[in-house]
Amino acid sequence: QPLTLPTACEREPIHVPGCIQPFGALLCVHATRRQHLTAGGVDA
Repeated sequence: QPLTLPTACEREPIHVPGCIQPFGALLCVHATRRQHLTAGGVDA
């Protein structure tokens, strides 16, 4: 039976827990104030 995308993603191993992949970014925004809280993995 072929895997669906969510099933395949759930089985993908985490290579470096607590780290951001080198090709991505993480942005945290406060839900009600819409204020930037933190960012990671972004080279300025």
